[in-house]
Amino acid sequence: MALLLEVASTASHIEEPTERAGVLTFCADALWDGDEQSARSLFRRAWETATEADEEDWTEVERNGGRDLPERYTAARDLVLQYAAARDPRMAEPLLRALDEWLARHQSGAGDADGPPAHDDGRRLSLAHTLLEDGAYASAAAVAAPALSGSVGGDFVHFLVRLRERAPAEADGLYLRALAAARSDPNAGANEALLLSSYTLTPRLLASFDVDGALHLRPVAASGGAAPDISPRVRAAFFDAAAAILLRPAGDARPGNTPAALYFAVGRLLPFFERDAPRYAPALHARAAALAQELEAARRASLDSRLATLGPASGNPQDPLAAYVEAAARASDERSRDGARLTAVEEAAKRRLWERARSLAAEIADEEMRRVARSVTAARQVAALPEAYADDQRDDFEKAAAFVRAAELTPALRALGLAEAAGLAARRGKRERAAALLEEAFGHAREAGGDAAMRAAAALVTATTALRLDSPRAWDALAEAVDAVNEDEEFDNVPSFDSPSRVGLAPGEREAFGDAFGAYTLDGLFEEAARKGFDRAAAEARRLKSGLLRANALIACAGVALAKAPAAKAR
Repeated sequence: MALLLEVASTASHIEEPTERAGVLTFCADALWDGDEQSARSLFRRAWETATEADEEDWTEVERNGGRDLPERYTAARDLVLQYAAARDPRMAEPLLRALDEWLARHQSGAGDADGPPAHDDGRRLSLAHTLLEDGAYASAAAVAAPALSGSVGGDFVHFLVRLRERAPAEADGLYLRALAAARSDPNAGANEALLLSSYTLTPRLLASFDVDGALHLRPVAASGGAAPDISPRVRAAFFDAAAAILLRPAGDARPGNTPAALYFAVGRLLPFFERDAPRYAPALHARAAALAQELEAARRASLDSRLATLGPASGNPQDPLAAYVEAAARASDERSRDGARLTAVEEAAKRRLWERARSLAAEIADEEMRRVARSVTAARQVAALPEAYADDQRDDFEKAAAFVRAAELTPALRALGLAEAAGLAARRGKRERAAALLEEAFGHAREAGGDAAMRAAAALVTATTALRLDSPRAWDALAEAVDAVNEDEEFDNVPSFDSPSRVGLAPGEREAFGDAFGAYTLDGLFEEAARKGFDRAAAEARRLKSGLLRANALIACAGVALAKAPAAKAR
């Protein structure tokens, strides 16, 4: 706690307001469980600093005569909102209001900038989605709940569907409130009934009508594991609410209240009513017949043809690389064909279709493009080693190491692959083999000298692995990693290869290398170090030259110590 307060008190030395706001935010988040009152105070300071940072960026645009949307200048405040809301959703409410007020003041200056103005519900649901992805399910539900004050929209139901995959109880509670809100809204119509039906009946598809009366079917990709089946109580509540909405006279002239929209909604849901709530079926059949009389024959036939669409058209499985292969076939010259093939290789490697990637790479005529294709594939394979060889076979780590030695890799990637193999060996209880593989990784890390980014990436990997494996060389490796990061003036917590001036990599290689090393961060390194020895880890963190990196590393150390505190008190 003392270390966190020290970092917060010295945050003023960080010149960039956005970075300073981030440090204060992370301090507040780490401090919360130990000293909530001080953490709240730090969140307020972080918000003030973030407001200053965003305002400064927006003022610069205005000063230079530029025209842009003000909601593109809220990044610093969005970060504070994310962490504050995760700790206490009530803290988010005044911050969201302040942000809306700021956006409203600057909307007139946006003039002809393309795009719609910001809306509270959109920003609120965006924040709720972020909290959901971070695992703060209760906070996500609490932040999203006020969106029910208006009509139920597709974005809200989309959030509910995603929430239910991770936290069914929180999602069902919020969904029941949404049903009650729609049922009590005299203007709720087909859109509300269709959208709310997705939660219980077709969670992979949202249906709605737009202002022009056109029907839209929106697929929803699964993100988490399969949620439990909808309970009978929730299903019954849906059918009661949907029947109440669809059987009453049309309300206002919104898109969901047109005869066409209501006809489609009734027809789409009738089979489900007949199966699960047959008491409403006769009245709904009569409603559909009455609505049909209000439609032209052609419009009714068009809607009838789509009533059976309960999911995205499937058909036969398609080749995910077909578009890229076809682009290569249509290309008018060899270089264009090679470019399309290289893109196909990059896509195949992302999907871990290794044989396809290698075969497509072999078709590339240009020698440099072919080298890039092989490099991208190899980098993606190294990144996939923990999953590819974690199959409980006794010698999986030897297979992984053999692949790394045989592959065409840079020294930094070879160090990464051998470090991953060492981790596999340690999980199999092969401590001596793990130590030998790690030593081999150290050797290749020392060869990654030419570029600061590669050197820092390799040092970060080997030091993190050494700490995880409790290697005798762990503290020396940590010191070497700090030295390497200090030499890389562009290092920003995660190894980055985005700048063409840093390393001689093609664009696809830069992305693949970034993904390969992306699991290793400076914060993660110091978390591992603090678990091994708090004081020594903090001392190494203080050697970081960058004020921002130093602050974040110290926060990581303090977070580990605070996480241990409750367990220590219990003992």
